[in-house]
Amino acid sequence: RMGGIGWNCRGCSEEGGARIQGYSTSRYVYIDTRIRRRVHSCILANLHCASAVYIGWIPPIWKKYLQPVMDPRLANASFVLVFVTLFPWLMGPIKGIDEVDYELPKPLRTLLPFLPKSVKLPQAIKAERCRFIEGTSCASGCVNSCKVPSQNWLFEDFGMPIHIQPNYDDFSCQWKFNVTPPPLMEDEAIMVSGPRLATIDGLAYV
Repeated sequence: RMGGIGWNCRGCSEEGGARIQGYSTSRYVYIDTRIRRRVHSCILANLHCASAVYIGWIPPIWKKYLQPVMDPRLANASFVLVFVTLFPWLMGPIKGIDEVDYELPKPLRTLLPFLPKSVKLPQAIKAERCRFIEGTSCASGCVNSCKVPSQNWLFEDFGMPIHIQPNYDDFSCQWKFNVTPPPLMEDEAIMVSGPRLATIDGLAYV
């Protein structure tokens, strides 16, 4: 069942194997959707595991030395830079949004006089057409396999609260850094109905 990130790839072959014979076209579509959801969730789970193995030394340094002294606007822009640079392969094209003016420190401008007085720093990102939402084709897959695990991952590992706001109508998705998400049952991401909310065995899982 769609209980969260705990899906595993072994189910893909089970969904696509013996059970497929004798079902209607709608059943084929249903099975194909289940497979795509599982594949995407496995990719995200592997990404989180890889981050723990290969960049496990970064979160402690960030939380102990950088985050306490860094301007929140700079911190947000740093995360924007990382995601815009490294994550398009998973989410599709990403751009920085919600720009704010940031006045550069006077000592820095004295040292480098060609710098402007202020620059615009994006505070959030937007995937114009998120491959994860489009690939899973349901709200439950998005919430359980990406939104909630990613919010937890960034907060627990980096101390960065983030509110992920998927749009199921146009498949876009916004990630608002340094924004505390509402309780899940009050989040607009699960306030959907009809075909956008996946059902299994007649029950909806979010």
